[in-house]
Amino acid sequence: MTDGFTGRWLVTEYVHDEEGTCIGTVRQTRTLETLANERIRVLQGCDVSPELAQHPMAAFAGDWVFEMSKEGCKRHYHGEDVVGLGLSLTPETIVGAGRWPRFGHDFLSFGALMNPHRQLTGGIFYDGSELQLVARIVGVAVAETKENAGVWAELDKTTKPYMTTLYWKGNWALYGSEGELRHQMDIQRRFEDALTWHDRRPDGTVRTVLLQPRGGNQHVIVSGIYNSSMRPVGSGFLYDYFLRMELDGMSGTRITLYETYDAASQCLLGVGYWRKADADGIPSQVTGYEVYRLFPDNHTP
Repeated sequence: MTDGFTGRWLVTEYVHDEEGTCIGTVRQTRTLETLANERIRVLQGCDVSPELAQHPMAAFAGDWVFEMSKEGCKRHYHGEDVVGLGLSLTPETIVGAGRWPRFGHDFLSFGALMNPHRQLTGGIFYDGSELQLVARIVGVAVAETKENAGVWAELDKTTKPYMTTLYWKGNWALYGSEGELRHQMDIQRRFEDALTWHDRRPDGTVRTVLLQPRGGNQHVIVSGIYNSSMRPVGSGFLYDYFLRMELDGMSGTRITLYETYDAASQCLLGVGYWRKADADGIPSQVTGYEVYRLFPDNHTP
């Protein structure tokens, strides 16, 4: 991770089931300290809520430690409790993948600084294939100080972005599988309501997203346009604390997109994983990462 992630953090992670409901929390103290050999040691102390006693996440309770080294934008996780690779896409955004050997599960993760004292985190634990999901998580962390020692931050799940304002603006970027920047642009978003919005790009093209409830209130069908040549459609899930969309792009591309709103920092964060499907149509290796941050646009309309 970058220097902005070092220090001691108080983290609240919300664990969700596949119906979109938050079924429990994990609170952790997370300390990142720079060692003499320039590696970073990560120490995590986790407390799992009683609601997860019969869930695989119950085994996440306790203390964990691993070391990390930097190589350009790459972050190598050397164990012993985490092995794998991370990518620092920007000084404020990191993605990671690998395995927790002692915990016994694989992971995909992301972390994004909202400001120097607050960050959003998220990802999944899974077994072997992402079809074998263990837990889907989103969280919030605050830097611990003397003033807030022992006070964990929380995400506000009742305030949705369209309630703050209908108009948003920010930056969208696409990165390659090695973390290289492929493309970036400014975008503007206009909400019509909770389930419909339009993202306008500088060239005038508009990505319109319409979420249509399917079955229950949390299952949705996604209809939309990225640009004139790629028209992803798919499904989505409205979780208590975030939105997940599974979008089908051109040439076998599958985009898994997580969107989380942090009302405290008034930031709408999107992190997407771009993959190519294998011969059986199952998404396999990651080919790119999509990241965007939107903030209230006080000058529109």
